[in-house]
Amino acid sequence: MKQALLVALALALTWTATLPAAIIYTNRTVFESELGAVITDDFGTAYPDVFAVYNNAVMSGFFNETDFTSTGFSNLNLHLSNDRYCAGCNGSFRLSFANTSVTATNGVFGAGFDIAAGTAYIAFVTFGDNSTAQYSLPTAPAFWGITSPLEIQSIHLGLTGGAPTTNGYLEIDNLTIGNAGDLAAVPEPASLTLFGAGLLALGLARRKR
Repeated sequence: MKQALLVALALALTWTATLPAAIIYTNRTVFESELGAVITDDFGTAYPDVFAVYNNAVMSGFFNETDFTSTGFSNLNLHLSNDRYCAGCNGSFRLSFANTSVTATNGVFGAGFDIAAGTAYIAFVTFGDNSTAQYSLPTAPAFWGITSPLEIQSIHLGLTGGAPTTNGYLEIDNLTIGNAGDLAAVPEPASLTLFGAGLLALGLARRKR
């Protein structure tokens, strides 16, 4: 019986290790289908319909669901007349999700946006457990999104390693965030491990009888 339990635990732990920390999407419809509550900032309705420059606090307060921080040029957030967002517009920026209406504990389950125009930037993601990963963004026009059971604290759009830049630019539109919806009821990986181990052990024990 003890040997069966050890085998079951080893198998379950191996299975848990294969769970993805994050999933990347290039299709908005598929991305949004994985979310529960969905909120989209279209950079239109809540904003003055003009070209304007705002500091971080004012830009973040318009829609009040995402914190915008320009990291290339300090406090230089642009609302474009075609209802898009850009920092600089020759600079990097950070989108933070610590305090939104769909934030779980340390961030949101999913975040994504339309890449309307720009040059090749890197998305440097900080997860809810403070681990990080980076992803190359597709060429505009495109969509890019990410979901993670670890939650997403922030996404820095700039250079490798989250480094800021005052070269290149990125125009985004339709910034969407969301929670996990029904997925939130799924047990945490640790719980799944123990549950799976128990089932395997039970099955092995019954076979011996």
